[in-house]
Amino acid sequence: MIVVPVTSVIDGDVLNQSVSLESLKRLLNPLDQSALAMAMQSGFVHPKHTVEVVHVGRDETLLRSALALGGQGATLIESSCDQPIQIAQVLAEWIKQQASVEAVIMGQYGADYASGQVGPMLAGLLDWPQATAVIHLEGSNSQQYCAHQLTDQGVQPVELTVPYVITTALSSKALPHPTVVDIIRSQSELIKRYIPNEASPPIQINEREIHRSSHRKCIKVHSADELIKALARASML
Repeated sequence: MIVVPVTSVIDGDVLNQSVSLESLKRLLNPLDQSALAMAMQSGFVHPKHTVEVVHVGRDETLLRSALALGGQGATLIESSCDQPIQIAQVLAEWIKQQASVEAVIMGQYGADYASGQVGPMLAGLLDWPQATAVIHLEGSNSQQYCAHQLTDQGVQPVELTVPYVITTALSSKALPHPTVVDIIRSQSELIKRYIPNEASPPIQINEREIHRSSHRKCIKVHSADELIKALARASML
């Protein structure tokens, strides 16, 4: 089974270059769409693989959108956590209870937050090999894969053995638009639900906001001569 965690981002009003806050409409993260496309491609190479989309949250609409795009199963992890380490923790808890997870393919980051932390943290919690910013995945057999990842020096191939975690960069390979049949099928699909173990001690996020006081003093000048004199007084000339 290939697991594809998905998240949602706020729908941007591209024409007006602003964020559409009306009803807070949210869409499937574009990088997660790239991950879903890569997972489906891997499923075609090795037909025994099934693609399971997973979302940490409360809304199952996102999962139905992913099912319409080609996901074969869906699980909603009912949790209100929003910090990367917390999301990675509940994902790891769910994955460890599954018998046949061979890979986790997920977007490198959310298009509206761009932290890119969940994937590497999840790999660390699972103690699985990982590759980040992957643009292409190919496999010679069902146990050995080659991930092509973006680096500062260009594209670098990385050998991976199952199980593994990869995060995908934004790809030009777009998923086909869902048909009416796909949308109807996604609405009738059974979405499995999972409640994380509340007995586990929650990870406390300690944040402290520091505001630095500004020592700048603004002076309004009316001519270039006044500007030169002001800079000279401040020993900046």
